[in-house]
Amino acid sequence: MLNYMFYPRYTGMIERAGGSVGDGYVLLTLYQNGELWDMKTELIYIEPLDEARPFSLTDIAEQLEYIVRHEIIDDEIFLIDLRLFYNGAQISEMVNYIRQAIYDGIRHFIVDLRGNPGGDVTAGRRLLTAMGKDIPGSGFVRRFSPLSMENEIADSRIFSFNHKLTRIINMIADGIEIPPYLGFAGNLFDVYVTALMDGGTYSAATMMASWIADGGFGNLVGTPSANSPSFFAGMLFFNLPYSQLEVSVSSMWNWRPDSLADQNILWPDIIIDPAYALEAAVEHHRAMNRE
Repeated sequence: MLNYMFYPRYTGMIERAGGSVGDGYVLLTLYQNGELWDMKTELIYIEPLDEARPFSLTDIAEQLEYIVRHEIIDDEIFLIDLRLFYNGAQISEMVNYIRQAIYDGIRHFIVDLRGNPGGDVTAGRRLLTAMGKDIPGSGFVRRFSPLSMENEIADSRIFSFNHKLTRIINMIADGIEIPPYLGFAGNLFDVYVTALMDGGTYSAATMMASWIADGGFGNLVGTPSANSPSFFAGMLFFNLPYSQLEVSVSSMWNWRPDSLADQNILWPDIIIDPAYALEAAVEHHRAMNRE
């Protein structure tokens, strides 16, 4: 949905489709079978975009001041400000910070996912694993094709299957279905974690928040995320043969771990204006520490 909202406004896409872009408007003339379909044209007032939105994680990461950073509040609350799920050196460094905090006795964590567009879900998995979390099992249906067989499988939610076995399955089957399973959830260090959410929390960020909620690891604060906790994933990219436009198609349907929870909306436990979500979360943790 976010892509649909964006790409029709991209100047290059409009002009490639035969439209013309004016000062704050787009003029489209429709044809059918090579003939003018309708002499009536309407001015569609929009805000044209002159540049395509950066799509690759690397492009987005290069525009950010940082991927992830942290601070410690009251010597007992570890705040993680995660801007993008980009599984690189900064995530590895944060894993080490988390492990040290656990060693030092910190058991309260806040992960700020407000405005986070997602990315490689492995980054979120690594952060929660460093806190001693065993991630609950998301269910999924994955369909295989020659295109999907050419791509690395992005995450390992096939539970007991490793990547090599998965590749073998790719060759002998056209799909696989795994139901969601909460039994994998575990909390080795008894860590309580809060995820901050808003309407910009998307994709892998929504998935991380659903792991926290469904695994019983803590709570969610803010407003519902941009996408459903159960969603299409496993995007494959290819170019159309004539226009060479890049398009994408999903190869997987992902179920949130708790099959009895709302599959369409990820509801926060504390619904509050996202601008005040951090303050609300900090007060919640302080109250827990006073008990």
